[in-house]
Amino acid sequence: MFCMYCGQELPDGARFCMKCSTQQGQVSPTNDSKNVYIPNKENLLKRIEMLLEDGDFDGVKAKCDYMLDYDPTYGKMYFYMLLADLKCQWPGELKELRKSFEDNPYYIRAMQFCDEAEKWELKDNLRTLKRRMLNDPRKGEIIYFGVHFMGTSRMAFKVLDVTDTDALIFATKLDIQNFLNKVGGETDWESCSIRNCFSDMKEHYAYEERMRIIGEFSLLTVEEAQRYFSSDQERALGASWWLRPSEEHFSKAPYVDENGAIITDGDPIETVKCIMPVMRIKIHYNPYNDPNFDWTKAEQLHMNSGIRKIK
Repeated sequence: MFCMYCGQELPDGARFCMKCSTQQGQVSPTNDSKNVYIPNKENLLKRIEMLLEDGDFDGVKAKCDYMLDYDPTYGKMYFYMLLADLKCQWPGELKELRKSFEDNPYYIRAMQFCDEAEKWELKDNLRTLKRRMLNDPRKGEIIYFGVHFMGTSRMAFKVLDVTDTDALIFATKLDIQNFLNKVGGETDWESCSIRNCFSDMKEHYAYEERMRIIGEFSLLTVEEAQRYFSSDQERALGASWWLRPSEEHFSKAPYVDENGAIITDGDPIETVKCIMPVMRIKIHYNPYNDPNFDWTKAEQLHMNSGIRKIK
């Protein structure tokens, strides 16, 4: 065993450290004749904080793992494990990251077992991080924007292009499948039934997010799929997905096959394929500076001071 405070190797069952004299734990009687030594949490927390300050993230994980063997519901350990996993020396650095951590398993556990103050701190850092990435996106990054219209999970988008005022973002998950138009035969983009699906999706966005969207949801064109993806490998997403036809009237539409190849001859528009929405959103957006922002409507849509409550 090792000292909970200084890390000195000790004989099994030692009550005190021979180097720093720190008490190692409390004796807990069991039904058998052996004693189980429970780690001293106060000293352990001090040691972990020292390791974080030193940037010893592997050491932090080792100490947290040791404590979780005794108490797997000790939320603070998952909090520290998250910091170590993301190479953050203190919680405030979480909001400075360039990638959301809401899918990190340590974050999920922390939100399950931490106390309310720690949960609030994590959620506030995550909220600030996401808002900063929306206001200052970088090409190639993954940002979370809106809610999936068939559930409550946040939608992930890849940033394809950034200008001084807006960004082009592209959905990354192949979990929306639909036909381009539910009836075969010739049609045009304005009449395509897929646009009703886009309208349904937009209804699931918070009001502030809707105000960020420039125009309507759409699909990439053949030219855009070639411009923003340099190879078939980059376009290969595991299933075929629709592209937007360039013709004014059409009965077939181009698509990207499961290997990433662009099929310009297309398939009939009533064929079911994956839908990968694309849109332009405003960056550096502040609703307080937008004269068109309707605060009454925002409140009616369950907004809190104009800001979506992110779970």
